[in-house]
Amino acid sequence: MEKICSVKECKNIVHGRGLCDKHYKKWQRYKDPLYTQLHHKTNTRSYSSWEHMNQRCNNVNHKHYKHYGGRGIKICERWKDFKKFYADMGDRPKNLQLDRIDNNGNYEPGNCRWVTSKINNNNKRHNIYGRKLTIKQVQEIRKLYPTHRQWWIAKRYNIGRQAVSDIVNYKTWKYA
Repeated sequence: MEKICSVKECKNIVHGRGLCDKHYKKWQRYKDPLYTQLHHKTNTRSYSSWEHMNQRCNNVNHKHYKHYGGRGIKICERWKDFKKFYADMGDRPKNLQLDRIDNNGNYEPGNCRWVTSKINNNNKRHNIYGRKLTIKQVQEIRKLYPTHRQWWIAKRYNIGRQAVSDIVNYKTWKYA
């Protein structure tokens, strides 16, 4: 009588060490007969976002490391495993990006979401004084400034008068 593989629910015939050919090869290569190769998602948008997140936070040679890992932004322990990141975030919808709700917070469940590039670009540290302004709003402020008082503009956009001054004098939002 032929022996059956010792892996639970596997009905294949034993090859060696009590394992079928498939599980024996995994044991030889990975020292784990149940090893599964990643997740079959390496060519997906979600995996790409996860990989870029890891590079920004962990690779000191990455061009944006200084804005992420260099400022102490970390990836939670759970999300160091792509499968768990994917379980929490799911498929990245087309034309959306990974965004941290609190820019000073870490990459972790509850602080991340999929958003459009417009929302992501408005949720940056260089948006001033804790108020998120859009490029359109900055352009409006510059158009209003010659004919309206600074305090009125500040009140309308819920920002300080110094912020208005910095915007119209191109000390912030230089390229808007």
